[in-house]
Formats: sequence, structure tokens, C-alpha cells
Amino acid sequence: MYFAIVGKNTQESLSPRMHEWIYHALDLEHQYDAIDISKDNVSNIVNKLKDGILNGINITIPYKKDFIDYLDEIDLSASKIGAINCILSNNGILEGYNTDYFGFDKLISINNIELNDKTILVLGAGGSSSAICTYLANNNHKFSIFNRTYSNAKLMIDRIGCSSHTNIIQNALPKYTYEVIINCLPLSIDISALLQSIGYNFQLLDYLIDINYHMSNIISNKIEAQVTINGLDMLIYQGIRSNEIWLQKDLEKSIDCSKLHNYLLEDQC
Repeated sequence: MYFAIVGKNTQESLSPRMHEWIYHALDLEHQYDAIDISKDNVSNIVNKLKDGILNGINITIPYKKDFIDYLDEIDLSASKIGAINCILSNNGILEGYNTDYFGFDKLISINNIELNDKTILVLGAGGSSSAICTYLANNNHKFSIFNRTYSNAKLMIDRIGCSSHTNIIQNALPKYTYEVIINCLPLSIDISALLQSIGYNFQLLDYLIDINYHMSNIISNKIEAQVTINGLDMLIYQGIRSNEIWLQKDLEKSIDCSKLHNYLLEDQC
């Protein structure tokens, strides 16, 4: 079977290396590639899925919303989140899913992160942020959100229906101290400079969670936290969940996630 990650700058993605390790570990002869596309190429990928040339895809930024209109079916959770990052071609019928929610849930649990009663700030309002904000609301965590474009944050919060759990910051942070920051902005954004521009006080955090798995180059030492977590575990578990969707079987217990984590860390050293 043939799978791929599609999006922008996919050659920098660890996904092909990760999926190849999974297939080798499970003794499966599947192929996983990285395919760079523009918005004009979305329909071409859709045709490859419908024709069975591709059996499934992962979608990365900035196209997590662009495939939705081409789907025949969409998972209830993905529909609420309003973004998909996984498509299964089921004999040409395209089914859309969001595995970011599952991946973030696993990141929180395996790293023993305690979010109850914490003051939480989420940065960004894209597809991954939608999944994470849905997770926070579903688990009754209150949070603030800042996005460079206020209207996009407002649209996202209204769409996923979690306005009772959040407040949207427009221009400047309130004076109280945050204990947790969750960064959902792209790797190219210097969040230290962004936080400084809106008056962040740079006091010690309990947790800094950055869903980018290559984050060492952009996190300034101005942002200090007792625990700093990147997105590698989230990547691993959303990848496992994607394969469970594509192959229609439970795989998590068959994969040594610790070994996979260490294997992928080699690419970041």
C-alpha cells in the first residue's frame, strides 16, 4: 500500500522516516513518501486517492482545511474540530479524520503533564490548535488564546464551540501569570519575540509545550519552564493512529514507542 504526507516543505518532515520504521517493525511492505503541493494541486491528490494510486495521506500545514470539501465522509470528531490531517481511501470513498487530538492526548498522558487548575495560554489558531483547544475544552480546562489574526481565533473558537472555556487576547496579555504555554504556531515563528510584543512577563512556567518537534532553534532562553516538551510524542502517536485508520487494525500495543522515539531523536542531534 502507498501512503504519503502532503503539504508545504514536506521534505523537512520526520513522517516518512517514522512510518518506514513502523512498517519495518511490523514486517509490512508499505511505502510512505513526502509530497509537496500547492493549493492548486489538492484536486490532483484527491484524484490519486480516488483512483487507488494513494491509499491514504496525512496532511500538514497549510492544507488541513482544504481537503474537507472533497471528502465523502468525515469523522464526527474531525467535523467538530474543523480540520483533518488524515484521509483513508476506502475503495475510492474518501474518509477524513483528525489524529492530532489523539496525539496531543497521548503527549499529555505519557509525559505526566498536569493541566488541572493551571492558567493556560495557547498560541495559534490553525488546524492543530483547533484539535488542542477542543481537547482542553473537553477536559474542562480554562485557557486563553492568542493568534496574530484575532478574527481567525474568533472563528475557530465559535466553530468548535468552546467559548465558555476561553478568552481571546487581542493586543496585550492580561497582567496575571501563565503557568502553561502551548505553542501551535509554525516553526518559522519566533514565539519569544511574539510574546514580548504582547507584553508577556517571561516568568517561570510550569510547562512549555511546543507541538513542533524541531523546536530548539526557535525557543529563546527567555522562555523558561520547569518542564519543556516538544511535539515528537504527538507526532508518533498521531502517526500510529493514522496507520490504524488506514490498515483498519489496532497497532499501538505492537509498537515500541520508546524505541521509535529514540530513533527519531537521532535526526535532531
